[in-house]
Amino acid sequence: MSTLHSSIASRINSASATDSVEQRGIHILVISRRSMARSDQYAVLRSLTNVCSLIEVATSADAIALMRARPFDIVLLVVTGATQTALETLREVKLCAPQTPLLAINAAHDQQNAVLLLRNGANGYVGSDAMTTELGNAIESVLRGHRYIS
Repeated sequence: MSTLHSSIASRINSASATDSVEQRGIHILVISRRSMARSDQYAVLRSLTNVCSLIEVATSADAIALMRARPFDIVLLVVTGATQTALETLREVKLCAPQTPLLAINAAHDQQNAVLLLRNGANGYVGSDAMTTELGNAIESVLRGHRYIS
């Protein structure tokens, strides 16, 4: 495991606001129309020491069904197509679990999409071309209750 990932885990572990999360580990739900399983970002997520579960779904309906069945600590919404579809998914997730932080990862990485996603409830935003280390920092920030914008 890299020093960066150890650092992220130790900083999250030291936060009293996330103590309950750390006692059981972080549960991450990824909503992505295209599988992230072979991507660098997915490898970063898998390498974080405090990740207890990492589940990937392709549709908002699947995400909502899972979120009704069990809690997640953070939702990662991978935006690969029309922003309108992503906004609909974002709204559905926030209606189902308003307290669950959502980090948007956008392939387009343009300012207009970032503003739209943040105004509609995303807690953070990173471009998919961001350094993999930035993804870990974004997750850490959003889990602590802060906004993150790359």
